[in-house]
This record gives sequence, structure tokens and C-alpha cells, in this order.
Amino acid sequence: MRKFFIFTFLLVHFNIFAQNFQLKIQPQDSSAREFLKNKSQKIIFNDSFQTFKHLSNIIFELQKNGFASANFDSVKIDTAGNTTAYLFSGEIFYWDSLIIKGLDSTLLKNINLKDFRKQRFDYAKFREIQEKIIQFYENNGFPFASLHLQNVVLQQNKIRADLICKPNRKIFFDSFFIKGNSKISLFYLQKYLDIQPNTIYNEQKIRDISQKINELLFLREMRPAEVEFRNEKADIYLYLAVRKANQISGILGFSPKKSAERKATFTGEATLILWNTFSRGEFFQINYAGKNDNSQKLFTEIKYPYLFQTSFGINYRFFLQKQDSSFLTFANRVGIPYFFQYNKHIEVFFEYKKSAILLNEKSNIASFQNFSANIFGMSFCSEVLDYKWNARKGYQIYFEAGIANKKTDSTSIPMFQTQVQLVYYQPFMENWTLKLENNFALLQQKPKFFENELLKIGGMKTLRGFEEEYFATSMYSIFSIECRYLFEKNSNFHLFFDAAYLEKRSISGYFSDFPCSFGAGVTFETRAGIFTINYALGKESKNSVEFRNSKIHFGFINRF
Repeated sequence: MRKFFIFTFLLVHFNIFAQNFQLKIQPQDSSAREFLKNKSQKIIFNDSFQTFKHLSNIIFELQKNGFASANFDSVKIDTAGNTTAYLFSGEIFYWDSLIIKGLDSTLLKNINLKDFRKQRFDYAKFREIQEKIIQFYENNGFPFASLHLQNVVLQQNKIRADLICKPNRKIFFDSFFIKGNSKISLFYLQKYLDIQPNTIYNEQKIRDISQKINELLFLREMRPAEVEFRNEKADIYLYLAVRKANQISGILGFSPKKSAERKATFTGEATLILWNTFSRGEFFQINYAGKNDNSQKLFTEIKYPYLFQTSFGINYRFFLQKQDSSFLTFANRVGIPYFFQYNKHIEVFFEYKKSAILLNEKSNIASFQNFSANIFGMSFCSEVLDYKWNARKGYQIYFEAGIANKKTDSTSIPMFQTQVQLVYYQPFMENWTLKLENNFALLQQKPKFFENELLKIGGMKTLRGFEEEYFATSMYSIFSIECRYLFEKNSNFHLFFDAAYLEKRSISGYFSDFPCSFGAGVTFETRAGIFTINYALGKESKNSVEFRNSKIHFGFINRF
């Protein structure tokens, strides 16, 4: 009643906004005086709502410290809107006992009732226990569970009470209803959202729907999902629309000529991505890259989740690389992923890889060799981002390891390979975020590697400031730090610094280096699509930073 009394008086004066409000707090007992001793008793607020909020916070702080009967005896408001509040804290109360009745035995084991025996009364801790109980029942089939206190006794600064829990009726998920122009398999959504018919109702899964739909690049919510309860069933209504996710993108790399003998170099890359073409959440990608030295790459990937209405899927990759007139390499890879959650999966895969020499000159053939390899491996992927296109917070983890039996013209040897990618986004200030990323890869075998077995890095996707695939390595670790200002949903300005350590163990000898690069770029969205421009300068052991060696990377994405 006292809180209602305070709120009513403040609400009457809530329409006065164009002035400052003074709050004065008068202690009415020794405990209140001690509590206010180190606090300001005269405070100025911009509006009466802030005044009321401050008074509520004082009561909450006192109750948290055991003053269960703390309250304001009265509140006086003058014609100017200034407030005088008379604070009574009372004495410190202790729990004599709190008996919880009707609680599930599993949950009861996870609640420490010792906190409510001979301990100082803490209203915040008591509310935490209540919320924990309600959440447990909401997520285990009882969305209408209720709690209420009974047999409350306050005697000689001790509290004794019974907390009665009533689960009420048990609810099961039943039907899905999809509204809007989306073309999506109902089964795919049920697996993706982890909500199956005839399973126990879970309130947390309902709360997660908006976030999960937002992470799908090809769907968007027209409005939040709704739940209709009928008897012991719960029907879910989803309001979904198609989001433009298919894309055609391109990257152009340009490096000015370094001398009169060496011309400017260009690299180009084009990508086509198709999402949800057959309404099953499937993914298709084809990527082509070329350089002006007649080097070419082709990469194709297909992902099909929830195969045969299970948590398994199937992935396929094809890779083809022609390195000028030196060698030709191709690889076929088939993987079976298992989805623990919508954004976490583990995959086992088999890959067949083969490389053939194209050179005829004997002097150059010594650096290359024909080989084939059968690779068996496993990978793990976890991704939690607030927005995939232009993330502000979240993380990405990818780990892959494989063992291979590699055959050459004369021998058969074991080989090990691994790859790790870690990305972390940390927001700071408004619209700013810090992106930290590390990419690591390793090839390992007892004989040294030939040139057509090595990993290639450099360029816009790995180490900016260098030409595409400028470095050939058997091991690399690239650390990137990027400071981004997100000025629109799909646009940002960024400053970046890339630093790498790499090793090359090949028949030509051992080599290591610490190349680094830095620069700036901008990504901005227009009606035609999303453009990215990066200007970067690179440094390695044999080349210092020079503006004539700068690299300009252009990127373009068009969604349809």
C-alpha cells in the first residue's frame, strides 16, 4: 500500500517536464540514518519518474541487506514538484525457514535451501529463486506454473514462510502454421528451431525463435511468433517472408607496376551463391578466380541439411586449380555433418586429391611431383553472431583435422593436416566493434613438400596488402585486428592490421617470415548491391613498406 501511495502521488505530478525536481530524504530511525550517512540526501532529477525510480531503488537496496520492512512512511510533494520522502528502514530480518512445497524433486536438489535458514533476508536472492523455479517449469512443459507465499510469520525479526508451487496443466507442442510468402519446408523449420510436434513445451525455445530466424540469410520475420494454447496443446504461428540471400559477388585485386620491366598485376574472382532453391534450407556455391599469369581456380560447394528428416546432412565440395603452366590439382570431398544445434555441428569427411605436372622442362619438373591422396578427417563448427552480414558481436569457431595416405610415383607416405579459424566481435561505444581473428593451418609429413603440395595465402581473404596466393607455405598463422564503425545495417568503415608467421618446408629449403599489412577500407550498400574497397600496404622480409607496392581490393555483392 505504501508503494502504491508513493506512485499515485508522483503520477499526479508526472506531467511537469520543463523543470528540475529536488528530492530530499528524511530518515525516521537510526538504521535509516546510518544507511543515508554516506549518501546524498538532496538530489536533483530531470523528471518525476526518475524520482520515483530512485525511491524504489533505495527500498530494494535496503531489502537486499535484510531490512524486510523498509519503506517510506509518507511522501510530500509541493506545488513546484519537489519531493520530501520519510524513510523508515526498521530492523534487520533473518530467515527462520522457507519451506518449498509441490516442487519437482530434480529442481529441489539444485536449490540451496541453506540460504534461507538463519541467513539475513535478501529480497534479490529470494526473487532469483522464484524466477529459477518458474523458468524450470516453463521449459519443461508447464507454462502456467505459479508460486505464492503462504503461512508467512514475522516474529522477533525472523521470517518463516511456505512457498507453494503449482505446476498446473502440462502442455505439449502440436502444430505449426506458417503465414507469409516464404517457401520453406515445415520439417526444416521444426528441425532448425528444435521444436517437434508432441514434445514437451519449452518457453525458452519460443523466445529463441526471433534470433534463430534472424540468423537465416534467406528468411525474415514479418512479426514475432505467436503461441495459441488449446487444452493440453500449443500451436505455433510463424509470420515469415523471403529475404534476398542469393548473391553474385566479385573481387578485383590491383597492384601497380613495380618497375619498368614488371607490369601491373590484376586478379579477379566471381562467386554465385544460391540459398533455399528447393525450400529445404540447402546451399549452393560456385567460385571462379583467375590471374593474368593464366592461373585459374574453380571451387564448388553444396550443403543439404537434415537429410531424410534426421539431424544429419550431406556436403559436397569440388576444387580445381591450374597454376600457370606448372601443375593441375583437383579434389573431391564428401562430408556428413551432424547438427547438435542450429548453429553447431560436427562433420566427418572423405576427400580424394590428385595433382599432375604440366611442365615439360626438366629443370623445372624437379620442384613438382605427381601425387594423389585419400584424406579422412573431422571438423567442428560453431557460430553465434547477432547479424551475419555485418556482425557487431559474437564469435565463430571452425576446426578441421585430417590424416591422409599420400601416394607418389614411387612411394606411399602418411600426411597430417589441420586448419583452425577463430573470430570474435566485441562491441564498444555506440556503433563501434572490434573484430579479432586468427587463421591457422598446418601440413605435416616426414619428406619435405613439393611446390604443388603447399598452401597458398595472400590477398583480400587472407593477408591483405599482398597479391592473391603470393605466399606458398606448409604452415601459417595469421592474426587480424579490425576496428569497425557500423554506420548502416550492411555498411561499415574499418581500419585493419594483419600479422602472420609462416613457414615453408620444401625441397628448395626451409624459409620463414613475419609478413604484415595494414590499411583501411569501407563497405557500403547501394541499390545496385554492396561494395567493398580496401587499400592496403604490406611488408615482408625482402620488401619494406612502399606506397608503390600498395594493393587495392575491390569487392561487390548483389543479392537477388
